[in-house]
Amino acid sequence: MRYLLLTILAALSLNAGMWSTVSSLNMKEVHKDAEYKIDTAGFNPRIYEFTTITEPKMKCVLIFSSSNENSSPTMQCIKLKD
Repeated sequence: MRYLLLTILAALSLNAGMWSTVSSLNMKEVHKDAEYKIDTAGFNPRIYEFTTITEPKMKCVLIFSSSNENSSPTMQCIKLKD
């Protein structure tokens, strides 16, 4: 019984990963314009800049930080001047 339960739990977790892969197969990929780190003590922020697909005059900056495992990414988008 214990092995059956472990097998079912393993199958469910594998299906979750497979579903996210299959469901995003036909999505367009956004390529980053720039990627860099900022030298700070303890936060290790990684910054990614990209131009949006639907609005080519829109530039977004996405910041990931490892300050703690519950920190959320931060994103700021600005419209470029003509």
